[in-house]
Amino acid sequence: MNAEMNASRNGSQIIVSALEAAGVEVAFGYPGGQVIPLYDAIYDAKFKHILTRHEQGAAHAADGYARATGRVGVLFATSGPGATNIVTGLATANMDSVPLLAITGQVPTTSIGNDTFQEADIYGISIPITKYNYLVKEAAKLPQVMAEAFYLAGSGRPGPVLVDVPKDVQVARLVPPEAEPVRIPGYNPAPSVQPEQVEALLEALKHSKRPVAFLGGGAAASGAEAELFRFLTESDIPSVSTITPCPWACRACTGPNTPTWPFLSPISFSAWGRVSTTAWPATSAASRPMPRWCMWISTRPRSASASIPTFRCWAT
Repeated sequence: MNAEMNASRNGSQIIVSALEAAGVEVAFGYPGGQVIPLYDAIYDAKFKHILTRHEQGAAHAADGYARATGRVGVLFATSGPGATNIVTGLATANMDSVPLLAITGQVPTTSIGNDTFQEADIYGISIPITKYNYLVKEAAKLPQVMAEAFYLAGSGRPGPVLVDVPKDVQVARLVPPEAEPVRIPGYNPAPSVQPEQVEALLEALKHSKRPVAFLGGGAAASGAEAELFRFLTESDIPSVSTITPCPWACRACTGPNTPTWPFLSPISFSAWGRVSTTAWPATSAASRPMPRWCMWISTRPRSASASIPTFRCWAT
């Protein structure tokens, strides 16, 4: 009995242990009533917690940390208005494919759906703006949920994952089960490129007269800098980029580790769209009727027109 008591932990401690096991070094957040048990456990955590002055600040700080380091950004917020304050940060990360793990407190499971003080359905609210989300109603499921959340946030096309944890789940004590290897049916984070896709691309390029490569934010996170530089230079294909990978794109067009701006490269037209100070050459090139090869890019009104015909090769 004593051994079992010594091995038991509450839900908050299980969450903190999962974060430590995943190698988290920094987390951001702002405490509130329904997340106090989790903050009690954070006192003994091995990672550093940065207290922001607002939950939205925590979401954007975690987003910036993830962009700068390539690691999963972690943030904490309480229920109700605390959780809804991170919505903009989640939507930003979802649009820009940034790996985030948001852990929110929630009212006790017995109070969910009863219009309890500071209750908000953040699970339902966040469905359209997250890669995946969880509402954990049993503490025994926390180890598996945390393992899956980290895997989903950082694999394939990265994105934000939200884990909503009611207060009674945070304080429930148990001997936690071991998390099983993550296998999510239907989720394939690294689909293989089919030969016919490559052949179709090569055939289009072979018959094109003035091809232009469009580089999106995923190019900056893919680690394909050297390969893309070699492809563009050997094929003599000019490029334009969205704002997100603009500093990176210059290195893809002038060579790895070359500190120069995109417009100084002989094969780069710099960033395009109406928010770029060097947009005229890029937008002019993008607007002319010619084959375009899009890599790791989401076309939006700021950088594209629906009337522009585009050949797209969605790469991973």
